[in-house]
Amino acid sequence: MKNDKPTYDELEIQLAELKKQIEVQKRYENIDKINNAPIRDIVNNIKDIIVITDSEGLIIFVSHNIEKLFGWTPEDLMGKSIIEHLQIEKSDIILHSQENQLNETEAWMSKEFHYKCKDEKYKWIEIAWCSFSRDSEKNEIIYVFHDISCQKLLEETIDKNHKEYLTTIDSLHFGVVVFDSNAHILSCSREAINVLGIPAEVLLGKGLTNLNYTIIDENLSPLDVEDYPVNKVIATSVPLFNYELGIIYPGKDIIKWININVVPIFAADNKLDKVIVNFYDITTRKQSEKALRLYSERTKGLLKLNEMIEFSLHEIMDYALEEAVRLTQSKLGYLHF
Repeated sequence: MKNDKPTYDELEIQLAELKKQIEVQKRYENIDKINNAPIRDIVNNIKDIIVITDSEGLIIFVSHNIEKLFGWTPEDLMGKSIIEHLQIEKSDIILHSQENQLNETEAWMSKEFHYKCKDEKYKWIEIAWCSFSRDSEKNEIIYVFHDISCQKLLEETIDKNHKEYLTTIDSLHFGVVVFDSNAHILSCSREAINVLGIPAEVLLGKGLTNLNYTIIDENLSPLDVEDYPVNKVIATSVPLFNYELGIIYPGKDIIKWININVVPIFAADNKLDKVIVNFYDITTRKQSEKALRLYSERTKGLLKLNEMIEFSLHEIMDYALEEAVRLTQSKLGYLHF
């Protein structure tokens, strides 16, 4: 006669399975307390989604509003891994954090993830999570899912507009530099870099006083810092147009001349937000004007000499040297000749 009694090993397996079922049942009994009104109504009326997992990362509770946002019903997700619908490259992050948090009952953490909806589309969510324990049970983890898809769409739109803005200003045939309200450079166009001959990495984030360049007016006199066009506009909130200035580079005698326009931009509260500067290189024009003035002055000098027939040779020589010094702007005077 066949012996139908289970073996000792079989009994141990059945007992372990029974203990596991009892433990799961106890968890669901505790979760049922959450599902009872009025706690259920409070949880389901919260805009964010509440998810609770056991110590193994399996979902044991999901608030019903998840269906409205992601299409999944709580029944679709119960007993499944919390990371099942997260993009694969992000999953290792939350798993690692989950393992580290099992002994931290008060430290909240958060991270942005791409979450897969029931219609196979993805939404951006921010997940905040923290481990907790109830009585003597193993630690569980509560998650708060916050839909940030609209925020991400706005950020993408802003980023797209910013790229289009940079493309636009880079296509202009004059330089554009954007300063903040403290006269630090926020951005600059490609033409601005070409005109100024200064690398972008040197310009960005710097103030004009940090660039070690000398700025001069049309009379070749160095400008005081408060008289820099950008600083004047920041101080007065009044735009400045068609201002001509020169830039002397460290260790060089060459002057780069530019024509500059400076316009203040105000925020919604009428406070100064930024300053837009556009300019173009007028060095060639200034050199031509200087050459024309020199030619005109030389012509006048020669005509004057032609009229000095009755003057002595010494007087004629003195006049010629004085004109030479003036026209060449020599700092050595007669000794130069």
